[in-house]
Amino acid sequence: MFKFITNNWPAKIMCLILAIVLWGYVAVGESQVDNFPGEIALETKNVPENLVAITDVERVQIKISADRNIWNRLSSNSFTAYIDLNGLSEGTYETDVIVKSNVGNVEIVDVAPQKILVRLEKVAKKIIPVKLQVEGDAGEGLVAGDAKIEPENIEISGAKSIIEKILDATAIIKLNGETENIEKTVALSALDAEGEEIKNINFNPKEVKVSLPIVKAGTTKTVGIKVKTSGKPKAGYWISQITTIPSDITIKSNSGVLKGTNYIETKTIDVEGASQNISRTIDLDLPSGVTTIDNIATIKIEIKISPTNLDKEISANIAYENLSGLLKVDGLDPNNIKVMASGPSDILNNLSGSNVQLKINLSNYKSAGSYSIDIDKSMISVPGGVSISSFVPSSVKVNLSNK
Repeated sequence: MFKFITNNWPAKIMCLILAIVLWGYVAVGESQVDNFPGEIALETKNVPENLVAITDVERVQIKISADRNIWNRLSSNSFTAYIDLNGLSEGTYETDVIVKSNVGNVEIVDVAPQKILVRLEKVAKKIIPVKLQVEGDAGEGLVAGDAKIEPENIEISGAKSIIEKILDATAIIKLNGETENIEKTVALSALDAEGEEIKNINFNPKEVKVSLPIVKAGTTKTVGIKVKTSGKPKAGYWISQITTIPSDITIKSNSGVLKGTNYIETKTIDVEGASQNISRTIDLDLPSGVTTIDNIATIKIEIKISPTNLDKEISANIAYENLSGLLKVDGLDPNNIKVMASGPSDILNNLSGSNVQLKINLSNYKSAGSYSIDIDKSMISVPGGVSISSFVPSSVKVNLSNK
């Protein structure tokens, strides 16, 4: 037995080494299937022109299969996750989540979620003021003074249903014992009534320059005015602007109270069911121990109530103009022209095909035949206050025959 083991031992050792190397190669090259330890940012591709995509999903998780030696080289940047919105129009859709690897020999086994809901809405734009929100405290015996913001107004864009609810943009500066004046560029955000950030908004510009003096705490301070409202305007209307006269007010109190006061609220004004602008004088809701310079207790407010523009699809009435007396129209292909009209709800509710008309000028056609005619907006008439968002088709074929 011993002789069998020791006989030709160099060859046996070489075989053992080769076996170990082969096992190591197989072990290293073995595929590993597992959840990728991280989330992949979700992108949107091919968003139709003049529309914006809204979805609650920002990141996805994936399961992959790859050789063990490849796993060690992977990161979140090794993958691209997206939804493709090519060819879609305004509305809500369930779309597939597509994930691709930027690294070879990696297989995507599973995606969570595999499908998501996405809402395509028209892009709306609006000019709004920028307000500064100061958080934290300056150094001992110091407070934030009156800030200067450049620019004071910016443009926001996004889904119409979101943009309509935003009245101002917020620039936040956090203080932590500063003793010198602050000059910095601050990113903008929009906050809801609970102070949470509203997403899916574009700011132009995205940042503003803020000059914030740090001054000795005194007994007076100039702050903004915030109008408190309750209720909702009438269906089909929204609050498009709130203006106060004056726009800010100087208050006085001890330095401790002033340090934590950045604005003064008004008493609550009820806008329930409102369909017209509101203009009135209202009391300030001053905190305990705070008074105003010259004992101003009331201010004037202007609340602009605007109709919400809605969309409605209408089949247009066809009118032929300047047709030769020797010819007649035998048919139109397609015979249904769909017009997407936009306007206030009270007008759209009464809108029908009888007052949306497509006028086709046939003055250039003197003989029988089939003619292709391009359609443009100038050929479509709608009532005042209504605009045309889109129409289909973009051309029609008119069949003319002799009488």
